[in-house]
Amino acid sequence: FGFADAALFTLDHPDLLNRAQNAKVIKAAAPKLGEIVKGNVASQIIITGRVHGIEAKAYGMFIDVLVKVDEPGTSKGDSGMLWKNQKGQPVAIHAYAPEDSNSLVSAAMLASRVGSLLCVNFLNEP
Repeated sequence: FGFADAALFTLDHPDLLNRAQNAKVIKAAAPKLGEIVKGNVASQIIITGRVHGIEAKAYGMFIDVLVKVDEPGTSKGDSGMLWKNQKGQPVAIHAYAPEDSNSLVSAAMLASRVGSLLCVNFLNEP
């Protein structure tokens, strides 16, 4: 239904490798309409939002998950942020916002679909 915007990368830094090797695999969950989600953005600030739409059409695109984001919103560079539910399970990956900064809308991909397409596991930070 939605779009895919993802990439693979390699970890070379010893600290990041150590964190990844000590992390636990976490399984993705299906998003639920109205559930609160949170994500750790590039600036290391935790932002929150609420699932506002599932399989929605907005901004001329088919979007897996539409999140209404609380202030301060998402900023340019936050793409790839993992939206997690209250249990800490990945539900979506932020990929698009209609504004570059302080956007209160996040168009996201289903985390489970990205994991399946790229054959990757999600890791919980140790």
